[in-house]
Amino acid sequence: MDRIDLRCVLDEKDVIIEASSPSSLCAAEVGGNFLQAISDLSLRELFRMIIARVRETGQSMIFSLRCDTAELKRLSYVRVGLHQTAAGSRVEVVNGTLQETKHRIRLTLLDDEVPRGPEILMICSWCKQVKLAGGRWVEVEEAMQELQLFEQRVLPRLSHGMCPTCAEAVRADMLRQVAASGTPRSRAGA
Repeated sequence: MDRIDLRCVLDEKDVIIEASSPSSLCAAEVGGNFLQAISDLSLRELFRMIIARVRETGQSMIFSLRCDTAELKRLSYVRVGLHQTAAGSRVEVVNGTLQETKHRIRLTLLDDEVPRGPEILMICSWCKQVKLAGGRWVEVEEAMQELQLFEQRVLPRLSHGMCPTCAEAVRADMLRQVAASGTPRSRAGA
């Protein structure tokens, strides 16, 4: 994989025991529970399943996703695998950048420096689409226009989740990886 943006090592209770973030794009707190830091319940459950499968089989799982910044669309990856420490085998979660693509006009919605209000917008962790009223998922630029976010002084906070399309694709990819490893589905939690 290309560049590493975040690396966490988890103990048996999913507490972060080691973290590094060579870039300012990601952060993780040592001592915090990795899964509890994921606000979207479906995404949290997916990571719980992935971590459990890696612990059980010892085989890594890798997924690609978009990890946009205010000015770039980025193709990223998440790799969950085992890491050997003095205390034994631990789960390692690595998030990194495969390639930066498509420079765009700076989107304040994705800018960490912009003040935020109490309203929360759900954004898909994989494709970066935004969930609108009625459960519709649209690209960030369309959401900004439709919600008239250019006219707002205070923008909503973003919470990461997963759109139905990406959830199905990731689950299917996970099942393919499990099947390819020869691990029975019942043991992998699928």
